[in-house]
Amino acid sequence: AERWNLPKQLVEVIGCHHEPHKAHKNPELVALIQFSDLLCRRAKIGYGGDNKIPALSEETRTFLESRNYSTEEADLEIYQTKLLSEIEKANAFINMIKGNT
Repeated sequence: AERWNLPKQLVEVIGCHHEPHKAHKNPELVALIQFSDLLCRRAKIGYGGDNKIPALSEETRTFLESRNYSTEEADLEIYQTKLLSEIEKANAFINMIKGNT
């Protein structure tokens, strides 16, 4: 990320989202990205270099729970379903703009 001259906040996020305890500048954003990465990997969206679905770090769990987001398995399923629904809506919008039906 540094080689690409990305902003320093993004350098930390990219470098620490698998190890949020190492984040110092913006740990909240790192936690959100780790959570997003988990949901995408569970839904098989994109490719992160392997097929492993990482566990959420304690820092990410604490951050999410402090904002009243449950990290229980059943709730992760709900979040994943909502994510896939939003992706479908975005794809429908893109197809509408392109003139595809």
